[in-house]
Amino acid sequence: NATLFQPDSSDATRHGMGLQLAVRGFQWASFLAENTIFWLYDIKNEGTYNFKKADFGTVVGTLAGGDGDSGDDLGYFDIDAWITYSWDNDGVGNHGQKVGYVGYAFLESPGNPFDGIDNDDDSPNPLAKTFIKADFDTAGVIYKAGDNVVLIDPLTYVRSLHPVVSPVDTVYSMGTRFIITAGVSKFREGHIASWSQDRKIAYPDPSAYDGIDNDLDGLIDENESIDFLTRNAKGLLGLRYKDYKNNIAVDDPLIDEKRDNPAGNMISSYVPNPDGNVVLKLHYAGDEDGDWDPSVDDVGSDGVGKDDANYIRPDADGTEGNGIPDQGEPNFGRTDPHESDQIGLTSFNFFNQQASPDLSDDQTVWTRMFPGRFDVVPPTPMDGDFIYASGYFPLKANQTERFSVALLFGVDYSDITRSKIIVQQIYNAGYKFPQPPRKPKITVTQEDGNAVIYWDGEPVENSKDFISKKKDFQGYKIYRATDAGFIDSRQITSALGTLSFDKPLVQYDLKDSISGFFYPSAALMEQVGGTTYYLGSNTGIINRFIDSTVMKGQTYYYAVCAYDAGDAKLDIFPSENSKYIDRTSSGQIVTDDNTGYITPGFRPTGYAPAKLGLLQKSANFRGTGTVQVELIDDHAVHANNQYQIAFQDTALQGYTSNWSLIDLVTPDTVQIPSLSAQYIVKPGEIITVPKGVEIVVNGDSRTTDTTIYAGTMDTLVNKSTKFNGETKVVHGFRLQLYNEDVIKTDTAKSRFEGITSSPPPPYIFRVFPPPSSKPSLEGIAMPYDYQFEFSNAIVDTSVADTLGTNTAGNRVTAKEVTFRVKNLTTGNYINFVYFKTGTVSTSHNVIFKEEIEGTPYRTFNVIFQYGTANAPIESQGFLRIYTTKPFNRVDQITFSIDPASINNDLAKSDLDKIKVVPNPYVVTHVAESRLSSTQTSGRGEREIRFTRIPPGSKISIFTVRGELVKTLNHDDLFVGDVYWNLRTEENLDVAFGVYVFVVDAPGIGTKISKFALIK
Repeated sequence: NATLFQPDSSDATRHGMGLQLAVRGFQWASFLAENTIFWLYDIKNEGTYNFKKADFGTVVGTLAGGDGDSGDDLGYFDIDAWITYSWDNDGVGNHGQKVGYVGYAFLESPGNPFDGIDNDDDSPNPLAKTFIKADFDTAGVIYKAGDNVVLIDPLTYVRSLHPVVSPVDTVYSMGTRFIITAGVSKFREGHIASWSQDRKIAYPDPSAYDGIDNDLDGLIDENESIDFLTRNAKGLLGLRYKDYKNNIAVDDPLIDEKRDNPAGNMISSYVPNPDGNVVLKLHYAGDEDGDWDPSVDDVGSDGVGKDDANYIRPDADGTEGNGIPDQGEPNFGRTDPHESDQIGLTSFNFFNQQASPDLSDDQTVWTRMFPGRFDVVPPTPMDGDFIYASGYFPLKANQTERFSVALLFGVDYSDITRSKIIVQQIYNAGYKFPQPPRKPKITVTQEDGNAVIYWDGEPVENSKDFISKKKDFQGYKIYRATDAGFIDSRQITSALGTLSFDKPLVQYDLKDSISGFFYPSAALMEQVGGTTYYLGSNTGIINRFIDSTVMKGQTYYYAVCAYDAGDAKLDIFPSENSKYIDRTSSGQIVTDDNTGYITPGFRPTGYAPAKLGLLQKSANFRGTGTVQVELIDDHAVHANNQYQIAFQDTALQGYTSNWSLIDLVTPDTVQIPSLSAQYIVKPGEIITVPKGVEIVVNGDSRTTDTTIYAGTMDTLVNKSTKFNGETKVVHGFRLQLYNEDVIKTDTAKSRFEGITSSPPPPYIFRVFPPPSSKPSLEGIAMPYDYQFEFSNAIVDTSVADTLGTNTAGNRVTAKEVTFRVKNLTTGNYINFVYFKTGTVSTSHNVIFKEEIEGTPYRTFNVIFQYGTANAPIESQGFLRIYTTKPFNRVDQITFSIDPASINNDLAKSDLDKIKVVPNPYVVTHVAESRLSSTQTSGRGEREIRFTRIPPGSKISIFTVRGELVKTLNHDDLFVGDVYWNLRTEENLDVAFGVYVFVVDAPGIGTKISKFALIK
């Protein structure tokens, strides 16, 4: 008949405590932290009931040595470092294996933002008071008439001052009634009530943890042991607190900080500076420690900014770039562990299996988590477990608190203690750790027996470090292994003999000032176990690797890992991408973005590789550079596709700004979930869609604002500024654009025609050079071709101009001339300035003045040079001047790629190349697959392979007596190897002996041969 507790007044059917627990685990790939897993627990009060006293703990059982070997475990609890180690007494596990160390490091506790005490000791406020011995004096506090007491609202925790009224005053604080007899009543809180006989354990008075303010000073649960005594024993001052009576530090945001508050108003307070000093800083009140930086942290509530790999678009709620901190952004609120007034670890209970608590008995568990209980771990081997706990703290409705630990693993005690140092650094930095550049997304393919790995380097090489916000890419290391765990590549040890690094097959390093070995400080060298990192030898960056050292038929696993240079000055070790491949018990291989695998083999007989189809330039194409289509991966080529290369340029001179590659053919896949409909829409096609509903275009969700959807062309490369070298590979090819970066004379094409002078006069063609007095008059190089038309009569008149300061010597008058100049690119005759100089020799100077977008500009200067005085300019013929030109906006190139195919005539002539490997097969073969990670015994699969089999073929395997054993079918255009696991159609192992195989390739022919299996 008991009344069930109801945590939520808005839901009468809900019982329990109304709490939601969210758990997150994460790990860093850096070898410094690779043996550590962080566990974060967020506890949210989803009900309407305000809990005044909450306690949060976790039960841990390490089982060092495995099940069946847990009775000889040992443990140690370091109360200063808040870490428990556990290890196996004899170091031998349940299967005879060597057993390492495991540890739980307590990192983060719930906060108490209401007690007025700086529980986490992070306020640097020099004005705030600290607890002293007298604050817990046996005399307590006696209030006289007129003295102020502090009253606390039970719901809001707002403090108010109340003067004591004589002779007897009744007040309420936190819902508790207090009767004050002026000058008589004594109030006391949090003092030590008694000691153990050896005076090693102090027992606090219950007022230290009853959740109310017993002495009416505005502070909740002062605790002499925690707030003063244990700190004083270490030579530290007591904790800071808010003096509500005297209005000292009551507005200090770092004494009672919390994570779920908004930005608030701008305030000025004392905060810690990154250099270790204390500064008075203007910052948002909700950013209590003042470390939110709008230049790098204002990324929006999703926590993802433009420099992050998974950034798509600005936050829909408008929080990105709004100038104020929002929940979800770095260094603010729930992402900043410093913005919580953590109460720390308040109890530790160690017990053997016989004394383990019944977790269904709430009262027993509550007692085991009693604040101030710290059990001593006995030195006797046993099956021991323990409970961490942190309490008490208030948990109001809709409030969230956090508890976190780090699970550590180590080879031995020194290894795990080094891990604890790393863990503490990660936590102190707000769960931030130097991260490597983005992982490259690799493709692994083959080219006639060679393994080929390629990737898009641009997002990797331009990625920015999460902490420094600077580009820190330094290079790539490529690893190869014959097992999915890369075990055979882990060859580099630390000075202590611990395997620490994998040996790369090849390394590509930026050509810069950074190379050779990373030189850590002595402290960092100690921390990493006496090892360092090789940064490369300035080889330059390549985004493709061809491995020609592979054995055909052997499966290889590859990883391409980007790394940074670290920072020796900041004691930051270089970071490198992780690599992950999992080969499951069923044989399935799971890879990451930067990992892959391949079994190199032969192409089929008659294989004709992909080749470039028709390449066409647009009409009036100006660019004089060259374009090459480099085929990388036949398998990725899209048949019957057409592509277009388009350029953008600077508006005035036409220098190339960037280029894009457009897919002219591939249609859009449009899904309308509300109608359960899907459409394939070609570029330029239009379909009708409902207005205001969600549609999914090529996997990207959007909401329609019209009733039509028009198919668009896909931009495969968008506005790239990388013209050649390691350009992006798409659809199995990449472009090499050799652009003209400078507009200058094309001497191979420029020439005189039909003039009288022999030899032709030398001439200078250049951009008009400005006079020293007027550097702003420099001409503009334009991507144009020109033609001088010479005559023996007057055909044009030059224009007047002032070349420099406006003096008589710089003014050039207009003149009638016997030539004119035509712009061959535009087809228009142009204006020009003309004058003649020289007394012994003659120079005819022509300066082009052209209308460009409606404004006259000086462009080029042509000087004809004659060796005699008063020599006339040519009287007939032409001079055609051609220039080199960058690609510009009017230039377009279209092309297609013919996919790979089988040439039947060639295949017929190559049928004799079909073989069985190995032949004979003797018991096993070096290229056979290794056991999967879940297999501990057995020989694994046997296999042979048939090479160069054309697609569409059928392989029939017979005994020498003509009995059919197995039929294999092959339909792969790109790989000619077919594997057989030496089992019959009934999945039985075949006997050793001689077998005959027949390859039937329709349209090509038949190959008959034999092979032997030898026991």
